[in-house]
Amino acid sequence: MNRNEPQIMKKERLKQFLARLEKDPSLGRHGRKPPALSELLQASGMPYSNGPLDISKLLAHALKQKGIDAGPEEMVEHVIQGGTIEQFLNRTKERIAT
Repeated sequence: MNRNEPQIMKKERLKQFLARLEKDPSLGRHGRKPPALSELLQASGMPYSNGPLDISKLLAHALKQKGIDAGPEEMVEHVIQGGTIEQFLNRTKERIAT
């Protein structure tokens, strides 16, 4: 196994996830442009310095802000498998309620 293979696999999964998000009807953009990264950071409440941004940490922070007890890996897997963000949020909210 190539030492870089795990990193390559992570990048491919991220590409798949972003491609699916772009087509996710539950995000309800209705012709609007997606928010800027700075808006997402502000909405998540995650502190940021001028270094590289860890998308996984951003997602984890945003989920926590929403009171969702699920990790970003679980959300990414759900979306890659064909689910929508809305389905994921509803499923995790139901899990919390029970």
